[in-house]
Amino acid sequence: MRAVKLAFLIILFPAIVLAQKTYTLQGKITDAQNGEALPGANVMLKGTYYGAATDVSGNYRIPGVKEGTYNLEISLIGYKVIQRTALVVNDTSHLTNDFKLQSSALTLGTDIVVIGEKPLLDIESTESKKTIGSKEIEASVIENVTDLIRNQPGVVAEKNEIHIRGGRAYENSYLIDGLSIQDPFSGGTSGLMLSANSIEEVEVLTGGFNAEYGQSMSGVIEVKTKRGSEKLKGQFTYKTDKIGISNDNSDVGELSLSGPIPFTGKKGSFFVSGYALLSDTYLPHSHDLYSSIFGGSKYALRGSNNYSGLFKGIWEFSPTKKLVFSISGSANIDQGFSANEFENPTPDFNSYPFQYQYDLNNYNTQTRISNQTSFTWTHTTSPSFFYEMR
Repeated sequence: MRAVKLAFLIILFPAIVLAQKTYTLQGKITDAQNGEALPGANVMLKGTYYGAATDVSGNYRIPGVKEGTYNLEISLIGYKVIQRTALVVNDTSHLTNDFKLQSSALTLGTDIVVIGEKPLLDIESTESKKTIGSKEIEASVIENVTDLIRNQPGVVAEKNEIHIRGGRAYENSYLIDGLSIQDPFSGGTSGLMLSANSIEEVEVLTGGFNAEYGQSMSGVIEVKTKRGSEKLKGQFTYKTDKIGISNDNSDVGELSLSGPIPFTGKKGSFFVSGYALLSDTYLPHSHDLYSSIFGGSKYALRGSNNYSGLFKGIWEFSPTKKLVFSISGSANIDQGFSANEFENPTPDFNSYPFQYQYDLNNYNTQTRISNQTSFTWTHTTSPSFFYEMR
């Protein structure tokens, strides 16, 4: 019996030792500008209970870390947050990591420097959120922000409407640069006609969102537009489907220009973009459309005519004071065959008017125009407080 117990312990002992093996992360946190040590900085492994604060010499030490891959976050009031993603902890990894923090006039967590790739999933977030950046947008085959949203999990597009997690279309919230573009009475929107090259980031929240989106019952779609670049640059793209036997006679043109505002000493920048989509679609339509509120027949060149434009100017008075001015607009001219229930509330709003199929010149021409103008003033009064006026 003793021999059996001894053999059992001999077999179990290596497994116990292996399961208890841990590692110690250490390093030093300094100021990027003057190289001085930064005491009191918080060093945390996100999603775990492992963490430490730097001592008077700026050194940190996190013992008892199990083997795995972690996201390391370093934060200190008055400095930009650093996130070191995909940090591997094992026998062959580098367990000593030093970091240099850059000073920031913004509140803690507003400025974040990511070393490595941005995590696909934030394990500390309570939201069901999908973030699409500008690089992913450029690699996608889309024409506008609506096409981008349709491709996200939990989103269904039907009858020219967007439904999130089975909710009604008017239960979603749509925001551009933090401002709602919804009709306060109907809940609908026809102003989401931004071109793909004017979008910096899109966030689609499908559940568990914060109280700031309390008016949303289904989902939240937040679009952040691009800002001006440090150097003058522009882009023009043209697409057509006229190469081939079968086509819808479609043409798409996009133009964007960004750069510094002259004579502002790099304090001001601008971004401007324009977009046009003209198509005869696959449905019969009138070839004599006339808009009574947008240029008559001048801009009604095809069966479906879509235009949008955006201008965004930023003036940074100082690192703590910033003014953003934005104006955007869109126009859609067609016969309403694909209009949603907010744009055409009649019972057959999404059906083809067969009673007019031989006389479409006498059927309605619909024009939908959306405009939005905004001013945003951001003022950081201290490293722990700021306010915005919109």
